[in-house]
Amino acid sequence: CERLWRPHPLPAPGCYGVTYSDMGHGQGLLGVRLYLRAPDSGFAFPQAEGTFRVTLPDGGRAREAGMGGARIAVPIWCSSRDGFCRAGIDEGGLRVVPMGEDALALETTRFLVYGPEAANLDIAVPGPRPTRHQLQRMPADACQGMQ
Repeated sequence: CERLWRPHPLPAPGCYGVTYSDMGHGQGLLGVRLYLRAPDSGFAFPQAEGTFRVTLPDGGRAREAGMGGARIAVPIWCSSRDGFCRAGIDEGGLRVVPMGEDALALETTRFLVYGPEAANLDIAVPGPRPTRHQLQRMPADACQGMQ
């Protein structure tokens, strides 16, 4: 029981991201941004709200899903209870792994983003291992419009 009540660390508030130069390195994404506000400690476990955004390429899985070239942003909340960020109940989760003050990793086995006319894309690459993105702290203008 004691282990279950130990809070997971949340990253510092601010803008984090990664931009991929090609689809091969981005696992089908051109870029990932995460903007987190300061944690709210008014809960049993602190949680932070924010915005998660992906930039999709024109081809590949994004085109097959009818979302080629899209930039999709979703509101999320991250909990220190389990160290995950979520957009909703059924979309999946992003496990947050802090990597020092200026970096973090996001891992997921399933995280759906939705585009126009109910099109959706799972940003996790199918397979036995979680999809992992290593994000670095970025200047605030890199998350413009996400605050």
